[in-house]
Amino acid sequence: MSGSTPGILYGLPKIHKALVPLRPIFSACGTSAYNLAKFLVPVLAPLTTNEFTVLNSYQFANEISKMNCGSNSDMFMASFDVESLFTNIPLQETIDICVTSLFSTATEVIGITSKYFRSLLELAVMSSYFIFNDKFYRQKEGVGMGLPLGPTFANIFMCYYEKLWLASCPPDFAPVFYRRYVDDCFLLFKDRSHADKFLSHLNSKHKSIRFTMETESSEKLPFLDVMVHKEGGRFHTSVYRKPSFSGLGTSFFSFISKSLKFSAISSAIFRAYHVSSCYSSIHSELEFIKKFFRENGFPLKIVNSFIRKFLDSRFLKTPRTFDVPKLKKYFVLPYFGPDSEKLKQEIIDLLSKVYPFLDPRIILTNPSSIRSFFQYKDRLPKCCQSTVVYEFCCASCGASYVGSTLRNLHSRIQQHLGKSVRTGIFLTSPDPSPIRDHSLTCDTLVTPDNFSILGKTSSSLDIRILESLHIFQRHPSLNNLSSSFPLQTVRLALLKFLPVFTDQCHHVLCFIV
Repeated sequence: MSGSTPGILYGLPKIHKALVPLRPIFSACGTSAYNLAKFLVPVLAPLTTNEFTVLNSYQFANEISKMNCGSNSDMFMASFDVESLFTNIPLQETIDICVTSLFSTATEVIGITSKYFRSLLELAVMSSYFIFNDKFYRQKEGVGMGLPLGPTFANIFMCYYEKLWLASCPPDFAPVFYRRYVDDCFLLFKDRSHADKFLSHLNSKHKSIRFTMETESSEKLPFLDVMVHKEGGRFHTSVYRKPSFSGLGTSFFSFISKSLKFSAISSAIFRAYHVSSCYSSIHSELEFIKKFFRENGFPLKIVNSFIRKFLDSRFLKTPRTFDVPKLKKYFVLPYFGPDSEKLKQEIIDLLSKVYPFLDPRIILTNPSSIRSFFQYKDRLPKCCQSTVVYEFCCASCGASYVGSTLRNLHSRIQQHLGKSVRTGIFLTSPDPSPIRDHSLTCDTLVTPDNFSILGKTSSSLDIRILESLHIFQRHPSLNNLSSSFPLQTVRLALLKFLPVFTDQCHHVLCFIV
């Protein structure tokens, strides 16, 4: 597809494992099938759940804590894990499952017949190209973690087969309780030996799927981020952290928005309340939260205030109010210090006056994170990058040209040279090009090395504005200096609203314009 790029494969270390293996991650943004895969995800969503799946750890903790061991107080706990589920999913087989299930009672889905829907699925998952170690690869089987349809295909495959595997299991050693989250399963058996037999039963069912087992220790077993333990004929739950947990978290002195720091406290309290099944577990977890955030620089007064606010919202009855919900809209702005917090509040106040029905949610982000200083995955070759603003510099006289392209840079360079993108043969009637005209006048060969990328955006409008800004700033000799986008329009629009901004933001925006 024009303007698409190959994906990038990189590995994340599993530091909780003994040998520290790498988990392959497929960075698929910008690939030819990425948008198609995202479109298909909600269509396939009904096939991803059944009576054995859990949506999250909160649902699992609530369900298991309500179970009563009763006379089966010696019930045995085990967790099964599918080895490399994503990369072992048989694609064609899963596509058959999707088509058969969706079209069992209908001739069309979202207006598409089964024949063309199958073609869409094949295009979405069987055309995955990526770069690793400066080489191109095509994934033949399985789906990479990072592809939009990765979790969807994994759940569809498991939902379909686990029903068959459980139905065909002999009742002598069948599990009493079975729940699954993607590739992790939690099971209860009447006896320890039943777990081994059921494991052998599952591993004999499909050549691509192999399970491993972890069993309870001291009547405790972790599942997801929940620790399940048996006590008094019941199952109790609490928050579980892996042995690799270091105690490091977001520092109170990090150069990020206060809302992000406070949301870390709120999410930790929310998890403690909903995962813990008894008040003693909640109390222990809240004490841990206080210690954790205090060691990361948070004032204890702030942590206590969030705990009090959360508990009050759960145990103090407040009068219900009935009102029409406002329309939520999210905006992302750069974080540049305390002044950005003031700017955020000023924008919210302004919008509340002009659009009272709007509930603006402004997210302040700092792009300079630790990982931005360390390259942990391959870079796309310059010629493979698309939606970019580029600059051409003549090797002989230094003449320059600034342009933009929605396609990959290689295609744009071939267009400047007057060649066919696919064959590399010179065209009889090429499009006009200032670069080609200059190379003929200057008698200088044009090569990809003469091109450099100045910027990259994600939309056609942004790239026109960015190109215009670079032309305005650099004054390239081969351009006619006419903007790709009327900068005067941007200047007037900003100046109209500048009085409501802080002085520092006024200077920043004036500099940009």
